[in-house]
Amino acid sequence: MRIKNLKELRNIYFDIPEVWDELRAKQRLTDRPYKGEGKSVFQLETRFEFEKERVAQGLSVTNRDFYRQLAERMNERSEV
Repeated sequence: MRIKNLKELRNIYFDIPEVWDELRAKQRLTDRPYKGEGKSVFQLETRFEFEKERVAQGLSVTNRDFYRQLAERMNERSEV
């Protein structure tokens, strides 16, 4: 299965967890990110959860503040 864009991946993450689990299993087999640099399946999970938090708070998920905080969160997760 080849997913074309983030919207499709987001829908799979939230709506079809069994398919997302398959993607996670495949990602574990390689160091190569699924959707390019900085976009492994695990990094996408972090992004989607952060988007969900921001939307629940009524905050934007498209402005500079979002991307700055997302980068910080990704760095925190990579250090763990």
